[in-house]
Amino acid sequence: MGRKGREIVGSRIDEIVDDLKVAYCNELMAFHYYWYTSLYMQGIGSLTIAGKFKDSAMEELNHAGMIAERLNQLAAMAPTSPADWANMSIFGNVDPSKYTTLRDAIEKALEMEGLAIVHYNELIKKVKDVDYATYDILQDILVEEVKEEQDLEDILARLELREVEEREEGKEIIEQF
Repeated sequence: MGRKGREIVGSRIDEIVDDLKVAYCNELMAFHYYWYTSLYMQGIGSLTIAGKFKDSAMEELNHAGMIAERLNQLAAMAPTSPADWANMSIFGNVDPSKYTTLRDAIEKALEMEGLAIVHYNELIKKVKDVDYATYDILQDILVEEVKEEQDLEDILARLELREVEEREEGKEIIEQF
């Protein structure tokens, strides 16, 4: 980043860099989660949702790239170790192999998206009047995270509706005997 760019960020540059490193780690953990579950998700409907999860993985990877570019502009380096990603992430060390059923995968993804939304909202408030370049990047990412959360909630609602319908069909069959 140029001298004026760093000057504008001022004395809060270290705090902003640290926050961006956490956001970067969050995005890579989310990428890994979505990518892994897209490959190993099981159950009825999982093939349909797997494509959505692959798209989500690529979106998270794009977010990580945006944040890494901003870190570079601030003369900082993004964390390089997967162990650091897990340690620094607000998600902790998420093992996606524990969430391979359709419902579990969606519910965990919803939990992660919710945490990310809160985190980005807090970061946006911190940089609003300090670092407009970071502010714009974080706003763009937040908008996409909110949309992702809504998409997941819609999928979960359809899944729950389908489960209710299947139970009702099962009751009708039993009543026929």
